Amino acid sequence: MSQSAITLAFESYKAEQEANNTPVVLDEMVLALVPNQDPNAPIDRAEGLPPAEHIVYVADVSQSGFINPNAVVYSLIMDTTVGDFSFNWLGLRNKASGVIAAISHFPNTDKEKSVSGVATGNSITRSVLMGYSGAKSITGINVDASTWQIDFTARLFGMDERERLSNIDHYGHATFLTDGFQVQKNDSVYSANLGIGYVGGLRCHATQNITITDVVPSSGIYLDASFQGQLTSQWQTVVSLICSTTELINHVDDNGVQHYLTKIAEIDSAGNISDVRLVGGTGEFERVDNAATDADIDNESKEPKHLKLPQFWRGIQKYVLDKLWLSLAAKICPVGVPLPWGSDIAPEGFAIHKGQGFDVIANPELAKLYPDGIIPDMRGLGIVGKEDGELVLAYEEGQVKEHGHPNSTVSSTNLGTKTSNTTGNHIHPYRWARGGVGGSGLYMERGETQKGYNTSSNNPVAAAGNHAHTVGIGSHAHSVMIALFGALKNTINHRKFNWIVRLA
Repeated sequence: MSQSAITLAFESYKAEQEANNTPVVLDEMVLALVPNQDPNAPIDRAEGLPPAEHIVYVADVSQSGFINPNAVVYSLIMDTTVGDFSFNWLGLRNKASGVIAAISHFPNTDKEKSVSGVATGNSITRSVLMGYSGAKSITGINVDASTWQIDFTARLFGMDERERLSNIDHYGHATFLTDGFQVQKNDSVYSANLGIGYVGGLRCHATQNITITDVVPSSGIYLDASFQGQLTSQWQTVVSLICSTTELINHVDDNGVQHYLTKIAEIDSAGNISDVRLVGGTGEFERVDNAATDADIDNESKEPKHLKLPQFWRGIQKYVLDKLWLSLAAKICPVGVPLPWGSDIAPEGFAIHKGQGFDVIANPELAKLYPDGIIPDMRGLGIVGKEDGELVLAYEEGQVKEHGHPNSTVSSTNLGTKTSNTTGNHIHPYRWARGGVGGSGLYMERGETQKGYNTSSNNPVAAAGNHAHTVGIGSHAHSVMIALFGALKNTINHRKFNWIVRLA
């Protein structure tokens, strides 16, 4: 904006004039264009006249008058015959002594004169108000300030600024009505829709679509709004659309014009558009100041901002599901707990127990349980609680518990002594003969009948009677062979599931 100050030199000059009982006389104004001057910075009250090469115009005070007993005003009126130059520094001084009494810093201002026969110049009035005790009496100024002393430019600027600030109260820094200034892409050409928006409190109105030039990937599209015009012309909002790969902010240009900027779209690396306008101003939408963008959500911005519904659901996904739910899941079901899963495809974030490797860097929690980076193979296996002294995750082959078959018997039977039947009564016929030396011996040939020989005691008996045999059997037992029956393993009725584990 602008800054003004009464100098230390004026205080000394005023004291000297009062001591000598002479009036304070301020009768000349000096205009200068000071390079790199910040109009918002406080003025050093010890500041003096700028170097001669920066002074652009010097003239007598056009009018002076009093506002009240403690305030007087000095005015410089420059009509269309004065120019051409720019200035941003004004000094009110005593011409005779050169003492600078008051200094003003402000944005660069152009003063143009009219070309002969063409009314192109501008008229400017600059006034300096000095307030101190007894100003009217000390200066001897007795002329009442009249309308010529009023800086209508400042008055009009004040009215414009009041309206701009009122718009900010209502619309915030930037708000657009429905699809006004929404960026579109047709083939490779980018443009902004016609419509209405408010940026920095300035009403921006496009009566037709605006083509946006020099659009590049991974950039932002900004709307630049400024209020421009001449003292003798109509002031209006000037709108331009800028593509930039770096962030653009409000600024004052080299001509002292204030520019207000807002991002209306983001272009990704593939040239796609994300609309980042804040839409409001109608009954269809609720206007909010300082609304969060998708980038704010994704980058976990700590700035206090309002959420639109798309950003709200994005936040739900990111924080409630990705963070809150996962942290609760870690307490409900810690990483590493095997879970039965009825599919051959593991859900997102899980893996099936089948002896495969996993990334221990990306899944540090699971690596605490399986530091070798291998998920145990649980295919065809169940889980049994380990006993004290046993190793966790140890594998044990299934087997049948050692057992007997009590009360199992094989009975024994005593068959006693058995007797065969009595039969076999028979005779054995013999033939006797003499034999030996001198015929002194006797012998009998089997099968021959006796031939006239008697059966005296001198002859063998040839008859045999009935007889029987006794057989001892006793008690005995029989060995039993039990045949195999059943499956290869002990099992129960069951259903097949995959064991899965959460990756984290």
